[in-house]
Amino acid sequence: MKKTSIGFRISSAVLSLVMFIVLSGFVPLAVIAYKKGTKFNTAKVEVQAAANDVYTTALGIIYDDAAIELKKKDDKNLKVEGTKGELQAKIEVKQLDSGKSELTVKADAGKKEADKELALHIVERICGVMDVQYKVVEK
Repeated sequence: MKKTSIGFRISSAVLSLVMFIVLSGFVPLAVIAYKKGTKFNTAKVEVQAAANDVYTTALGIIYDDAAIELKKKDDKNLKVEGTKGELQAKIEVKQLDSGKSELTVKADAGKKEADKELALHIVERICGVMDVQYKVVEK
């Protein structure tokens, strides 16, 4: 019988696990909690990323869209507010202990962009840029 090194056996086990995950379609999903309010709708999600990375992604989206006017920006507290025409939104990112961050978006109730409620549209757009798989749960 041929002897194999421990490193080779571990590598084979890791490769087998990765193949199982890929072939079974198992991908961890972030859950976007979406709540409709009378004045604001809120979308909140925990992302497996540093808060600074999530905030930077949100700012990048804002800077890339010439139609968005930045109203307030607080880099220290990771908060930003902006408007796009009559649409208004507030974004806040918090670092969690687990290495994750919490992204919260509050936007005008009833206002839509791309046929979606604005708060949900913004969170989905940030998740898309960061390649975060998600599902939406209405509260």
